[in-house]
Amino acid sequence: MVERNNRIAFILSFILLTAFMHKPAFSKDRLKIDFSVFSGIKYGEISKSIYLGSTNTKVSKLDWEEKNIYEFGIGTDITFFNFFISAQFSAGLPLRTGNMYDSDWNLSGLKKTYTISECDLKQSFDTQLEISYHTPQLSIFRFEPAVQAQYMFQNFNAHDGYGWYGAKEYAKIPRDYDVAWNDPLARKAKKIRDIDYYRHTFFTFFGFEFYYMPIEKFSIKTGLFISPFAYMYSLDTHHKSSANVHYCDVQYGYFSKLKTTLKAEYRIKKKFKIFSEFSIISGSSDYGDLYADEYSDILTKFENQPTSSSILNIDFNLGTAFSIK
Repeated sequence: MVERNNRIAFILSFILLTAFMHKPAFSKDRLKIDFSVFSGIKYGEISKSIYLGSTNTKVSKLDWEEKNIYEFGIGTDITFFNFFISAQFSAGLPLRTGNMYDSDWNLSGLKKTYTISECDLKQSFDTQLEISYHTPQLSIFRFEPAVQAQYMFQNFNAHDGYGWYGAKEYAKIPRDYDVAWNDPLARKAKKIRDIDYYRHTFFTFFGFEFYYMPIEKFSIKTGLFISPFAYMYSLDTHHKSSANVHYCDVQYGYFSKLKTTLKAEYRIKKKFKIFSEFSIISGSSDYGDLYADEYSDILTKFENQPTSSSILNIDFNLGTAFSIK
């Protein structure tokens, strides 16, 4: 293991040393600043699950659709010698984004509850920061190591829901067993109470980008990243006739998410260009702890109920950029 780590450290050191030894080769200007505005569509889904005892026994799951979130944003790109820094901020319009689906299982794995609610976006923010290094260009190609940090915030409200309840405690005629949510004995509810949900998500990424410039005014850049560390914090509020109940989830992820990017630029004039960009974040679930005030006055950790979260985030944007230096 030590020898392997030493080899990796040597290779990375060699790449960085080689890069720094080369003179700037891509611009006669030492400093270049671009300012951009863009709009686009975010598509995907975020979910949270609750387990009992171990992650093999799932008892609850909420799926929040993002179909679609319409967003507007601004950004800036700074090139200093061969270093490149890019920052972006976007916000989503508070509109309906699809449905929220709520499912419950008993300990035998029987899905006993299933509800569907309309899902409205109340707030959505997405910020990204990237730092990369422009290695020497080979003909029309360039290879760029890069690191990224990305923070996302979403706030949803699920309302006007309906669903089916097959648990024995909801039976019209008393029985001592559960039935599936789609069983004729399951009780259908035409109206269920609202659920509010907000979530903070922070990703770190490292990876590489491949730059291709077939003609002088047109370029394509594609990237592949992995997330060494991710942090998720969410709170959902179940509105009830008496006191509302809050459930808080905290999860950490390690190398569980992949991000792919694609960006095309066309320079119309020396200081004006148009661009389109596309990205996908996906991967496996991340696990953590559950806190709730269901049985206490404050949020208390449930020792035997782990949680998990997952995300599918697809972004497509169109924009313009102006060089101000």
